[in-house]
Amino acid sequence: MKLTTKMCTNKEFMKLFTFSLLRKSLLIMFFGVAGAVILKSPVNSQLTQQKTSRFEILSSNLRPSGQPKPGVGWEISNVSGDAEILLARHLNKIGAKAYFAWWCPHCHEQKQLFGKKAYNLLKHIECDPRGQNPRPDLCKAAKVQGFPTWQIEDKLYAGVHSLEELATISGYKGSKKFKYHLSNKEY
Repeated sequence: MKLTTKMCTNKEFMKLFTFSLLRKSLLIMFFGVAGAVILKSPVNSQLTQQKTSRFEILSSNLRPSGQPKPGVGWEISNVSGDAEILLARHLNKIGAKAYFAWWCPHCHEQKQLFGKKAYNLLKHIECDPRGQNPRPDLCKAAKVQGFPTWQIEDKLYAGVHSLEELATISGYKGSKKFKYHLSNKEY
Protein backbone atom coordinates (compact mmCIF):
# COMPACT_ATOMS: atom_id res chain seq x y z
CA MET A 1 0.00 0.00 0.00
CA LYS A 2 1.39 3.39 -1.02
CA LEU A 3 1.04 6.12 1.59
CA THR A 4 0.43 9.65 0.42
CA THR A 5 1.90 12.53 2.37
CA LYS A 6 -0.81 15.00 3.32
CA MET A 7 0.48 18.54 2.96
CA CYS A 8 -0.61 21.88 1.52
CA THR A 9 1.05 24.04 -1.09
CA ASN A 10 0.12 27.52 -2.30
CA LYS A 11 -1.81 25.88 -5.16
CA GLU A 12 -3.84 24.02 -2.50
CA PHE A 13 -4.77 27.38 -0.97
CA MET A 14 -6.22 28.61 -4.25
CA LYS A 15 -8.08 25.34 -4.88
CA LEU A 16 -9.52 25.33 -1.33
CA PHE A 17 -11.09 28.76 -1.62
CA THR A 18 -12.13 28.49 -5.27
CA PHE A 19 -13.86 25.14 -4.70
CA SER A 20 -15.56 26.37 -1.53
CA LEU A 21 -16.97 29.46 -3.23
CA LEU A 22 -18.10 27.47 -6.26
CA ARG A 23 -19.82 24.83 -4.09
CA LYS A 24 -21.67 27.44 -2.03
CA SER A 25 -22.74 29.33 -5.15
CA LEU A 26 -24.12 26.17 -6.77
CA LEU A 27 -26.01 25.12 -3.64
CA ILE A 28 -27.57 28.53 -3.23
CA MET A 29 -28.41 28.72 -6.93
CA PHE A 30 -30.22 25.36 -6.92
CA PHE A 31 -31.68 25.18 -3.41
CA GLY A 32 -31.63 28.69 -2.01
CA VAL A 33 -29.88 29.68 1.21
CA ALA A 34 -31.97 27.34 3.42
CA GLY A 35 -31.27 24.38 1.11
CA ALA A 36 -27.53 25.01 1.28
CA VAL A 37 -27.66 24.94 5.09
CA ILE A 38 -29.76 21.73 5.13
CA LEU A 39 -27.48 19.94 2.66
CA LYS A 40 -24.43 20.83 4.74
CA SER A 41 -25.93 19.31 7.90
CA PRO A 42 -25.17 15.63 8.60
CA VAL A 43 -28.21 13.37 8.32
CA ASN A 44 -28.62 10.48 10.74
CA SER A 45 -25.20 11.05 12.36
CA GLN A 46 -25.83 8.34 15.01
CA LEU A 47 -26.14 5.67 12.32
CA THR A 48 -23.00 6.95 10.62
CA GLN A 49 -21.05 6.86 13.88
CA GLN A 50 -22.21 3.31 14.63
CA LYS A 51 -20.78 2.13 11.29
CA THR A 52 -17.49 3.97 11.84
CA SER A 53 -14.61 2.35 13.70
CA ARG A 54 -13.25 3.93 16.90
CA PHE A 55 -10.00 4.70 15.04
CA GLU A 56 -11.86 6.67 12.37
CA ILE A 57 -13.95 8.52 14.98
CA LEU A 58 -10.76 9.59 16.74
CA SER A 59 -9.34 10.95 13.49
CA SER A 60 -12.56 12.66 12.41
CA ASN A 61 -12.12 15.36 15.06
CA LEU A 62 -8.88 16.39 13.35
CA ARG A 63 -10.53 17.65 10.16
CA PRO A 64 -11.48 21.30 9.91
CA SER A 65 -15.03 22.30 9.15
CA GLY A 66 -16.17 25.52 7.56
CA GLN A 67 -13.84 28.25 6.41
CA PRO A 68 -10.67 29.20 8.29
CA LYS A 69 -10.65 32.55 10.07
CA PRO A 70 -8.52 34.81 7.81
CA GLY A 71 -4.98 35.10 9.12
CA VAL A 72 -5.62 32.65 11.96
CA GLY A 73 -7.11 29.40 10.63
CA TRP A 74 -9.48 27.06 12.40
CA GLU A 75 -9.74 26.93 16.19
CA ILE A 76 -7.91 24.08 17.89
CA SER A 77 -10.68 22.29 19.77
CA ASN A 78 -8.91 19.17 21.05
CA VAL A 79 -7.77 19.10 24.65
CA SER A 80 -4.16 18.03 25.13
CA GLY A 81 -3.35 15.01 27.26
CA ASP A 82 -0.25 14.54 29.40
CA ALA A 83 1.58 12.59 26.66
CA GLU A 84 0.93 15.34 24.08
CA ILE A 85 2.22 18.00 26.48
CA LEU A 86 5.36 15.98 27.29
CA LEU A 87 6.09 15.40 23.59
CA ALA A 88 5.61 19.12 22.83
CA ARG A 89 8.02 20.04 25.65
CA HIS A 90 10.55 17.54 24.31
CA LEU A 91 10.26 18.89 20.75
CA ASN A 92 10.69 22.43 22.05
CA LYS A 93 13.71 21.40 24.15
CA ILE A 94 15.53 19.85 21.18
CA GLY A 95 14.80 22.88 18.99
CA ALA A 96 12.24 21.30 16.64
CA LYS A 97 10.23 23.72 14.52
CA ALA A 98 6.84 23.32 12.87
CA TYR A 99 6.15 25.37 9.73
CA PHE A 100 2.45 26.03 9.12
CA ALA A 101 0.12 28.17 7.00
CA TRP A 102 -3.11 29.42 8.57
CA TRP A 103 -5.25 28.31 5.61
CA CYS A 104 -3.86 24.76 5.40
CA PRO A 105 -6.33 22.03 6.49
CA HIS A 106 -3.49 19.53 6.97
CA CYS A 107 -1.75 21.96 9.33
CA HIS A 108 -4.97 22.05 11.32
CA GLU A 109 -4.97 18.25 11.52
CA GLN A 110 -1.41 18.37 12.88
CA LYS A 111 -2.41 20.99 15.46
CA GLN A 112 -5.46 18.95 16.52
CA LEU A 113 -3.25 15.90 17.11
CA PHE A 114 -1.41 17.88 19.79
CA GLY A 115 -4.41 19.69 21.21
CA LYS A 116 -4.53 23.35 22.14
CA LYS A 117 -2.23 23.43 25.18
CA ALA A 118 0.51 21.24 23.69
CA TYR A 119 0.40 23.09 20.35
CA ASN A 120 1.02 26.37 22.16
CA LEU A 121 4.19 24.86 23.68
CA LEU A 122 5.63 24.08 20.24
CA LYS A 123 7.93 26.35 18.27
CA HIS A 124 5.55 26.99 15.36
CA ILE A 125 6.23 29.35 12.50
CA GLU A 126 3.54 30.96 10.34
CA CYS A 127 4.74 30.97 6.73
CA ASP A 128 1.96 32.97 5.09
CA PRO A 129 2.62 36.73 5.18
CA ARG A 130 -1.11 37.28 5.84
CA GLY A 131 -1.05 35.17 9.02
CA GLN A 132 -0.54 36.19 12.64
CA ASN A 133 3.12 36.83 13.49
CA PRO A 134 4.25 35.74 10.01
CA ARG A 135 7.84 34.73 9.37
CA PRO A 136 7.98 33.82 5.66
CA ASP A 137 11.69 34.67 5.75
CA LEU A 138 12.34 31.74 8.11
CA CYS A 139 10.25 29.41 5.93
CA LYS A 140 12.18 30.44 2.84
CA ALA A 141 15.53 30.07 4.62
CA ALA A 142 14.55 26.54 5.75
CA LYS A 143 13.48 25.73 2.14
CA VAL A 144 9.95 24.76 3.19
CA GLN A 145 7.98 23.73 0.10
CA GLY A 146 4.66 22.65 1.63
CA PHE A 147 2.74 22.64 4.88
CA PRO A 148 2.96 21.35 7.48
CA THR A 149 6.71 20.77 7.57
CA TRP A 150 8.71 19.80 10.64
CA GLN A 151 12.37 20.63 11.11
CA ILE A 152 13.96 18.21 13.56
CA GLU A 153 17.72 18.06 13.98
CA ASP A 154 18.22 20.09 10.78
CA LYS A 155 16.20 17.62 8.68
CA LEU A 156 12.84 18.49 7.10
CA TYR A 157 9.80 16.20 7.38
CA ALA A 158 6.93 17.32 5.12
CA GLY A 159 3.28 16.47 5.69
CA VAL A 160 1.10 15.49 8.64
CA HIS A 161 2.87 13.12 11.02
CA SER A 162 1.37 11.06 13.81
CA LEU A 163 2.62 11.87 17.28
CA GLU A 164 4.12 8.39 17.38
CA GLU A 165 6.19 9.23 14.27
CA LEU A 166 7.32 12.56 15.70
CA ALA A 167 8.29 10.82 18.95
CA THR A 168 10.41 8.29 17.06
CA ILE A 169 12.03 10.86 14.74
CA SER A 170 12.93 13.12 17.68
CA GLY A 171 14.15 10.44 20.08
CA TYR A 172 11.36 11.05 22.59
CA LYS A 173 11.34 8.41 25.36
CA GLY A 174 8.33 9.51 27.43
CA SER A 175 4.71 8.33 27.52
CA LYS A 176 3.16 7.52 24.15
CA LYS A 177 -0.41 7.24 25.40
CA PHE A 178 -1.60 9.85 22.92
CA LYS A 179 -5.30 10.78 22.85
CA TYR A 180 -5.61 11.45 19.12
CA HIS A 181 -4.52 9.41 16.13
CA LEU A 182 -4.51 9.65 12.36
CA SER A 183 -6.93 7.44 10.49
CA ASN A 184 -5.47 4.78 8.26
CA LYS A 185 -7.90 5.99 5.58
CA GLU A 186 -6.63 8.63 3.14
CA TYR A 187 -9.10 11.23 1.97
